[in-house]
Amino acid sequence: MEGRGTHGCHDENPWGKPETNKSAKFSRKLSEKFEKTKHAASAGMKKVKRGTKIGIYWLKLKYKLSKKNKN
Repeated sequence: MEGRGTHGCHDENPWGKPETNKSAKFSRKLSEKFEKTKHAASAGMKKVKRGTKIGIYWLKLKYKLSKKNKN
């Protein structure tokens, strides 16, 4: 199954231009950097979600305490 992609298609350049080693190397490096960026963004979003969850919990707790003290 050489030359086949994940969907059973040939890994051919659709524009008909043969890929040079230089462009393939650049493409691979760019892909690696994109993966690193995705991982960093994912980690950042997890931190934001966790902080938001903690902040909302804190606000609810303060609201309940203020309502309890008024009665």
